[in-house]
Amino acid sequence: MKNFVSWHRLIFLSVGLLAGCAATPQYYPNTHEKNLTVNLKLSENGGFMTTVNAYAGVNDIAGDCSSRYLGFVDLKDGANKFGLAPGKRAYLAVQISTSIGYSSSQLQRGTLITPVAGKQYEITANYVDGMFDFRLFEVTKSGKKELPIVPISACKLAKDDRRQTFAIQQFS
Repeated sequence: MKNFVSWHRLIFLSVGLLAGCAATPQYYPNTHEKNLTVNLKLSENGGFMTTVNAYAGVNDIAGDCSSRYLGFVDLKDGANKFGLAPGKRAYLAVQISTSIGYSSSQLQRGTLITPVAGKQYEITANYVDGMFDFRLFEVTKSGKKELPIVPISACKLAKDDRRQTFAIQQFS
């Protein structure tokens, strides 16, 4: 009888934890001036049972490198415009989710970015034949200037080693 009670406690605890984790997805509020275009190209020919979805997740990054999730944007093939807060460092990640029947996989690429007021940015995200290319550009009147992809780990390096702070400010 004691094992029976323990199993029931375990089941109820598990159900409670799962219910807490199954929160409603949070969409990015997208209230800022549209300063970012994500140009998405999806070319995955997996057949009848294949589904490919793309999302952009936005995180606010504080000065101490702590992260606060702001939400996600559903991406469609082609141009997807939305706004990031000027002058605030963010981590933007594009995620490609592929499911074939009962199996699924996810690929993600992202970058730290601190948008400058009045400037426009573009991300090209191409997912072709299982390969994922991700590039960041500043759009100017004379064309596009490619910017380096700065991983979130660069922020953590700066937190641990103040000599690295310049590198983040230079690329953000």
